[in-house]
Amino acid sequence: MFVTLILLTKYSFLTASNNFIPNAPVINFKLPMWSKEGYRSWSISGDQGIYVNEAEVDVLGMKICIFSDDARDLLEATIESPKAVLFIHENKAKGDDSIEVTGEAYHLIGKDWTWDGKLKKMTINKEVKVVFNQSLKGLIIYEK
Repeated sequence: MFVTLILLTKYSFLTASNNFIPNAPVINFKLPMWSKEGYRSWSISGDQGIYVNEAEVDVLGMKICIFSDDARDLLEATIESPKAVLFIHENKAKGDDSIEVTGEAYHLIGKDWTWDGKLKKMTINKEVKVVFNQSLKGLIIYEK
């Protein structure tokens, strides 16, 4: 929680004053995001958060946890990448490096990706591999 408060404090100055520019990375941070209803929606953590400008932070060792966004507070998926760009005001992230997405019934890997935190939407553009851990019967229709 202490690191989260430091990160929030550090980057909250960006909107209050254009004179404050961080000159050192934030180490081992975690930043939770909440829905309008007050439920945990998702969180991002990283080994390092490096200020680029008032709209962007480079994240090394990024991990995003996506939650059920309701009172159950269930972890639905994790997204991990060695390097990402976080767009602070848009709740979005992207990266050219590898990405790994894991949910209860699936595992995806690939490269060149984008993530939209508002829509909880992941797009992976290159070298995509998907493994499903449950039957797809009834989900995929094959016609001859």
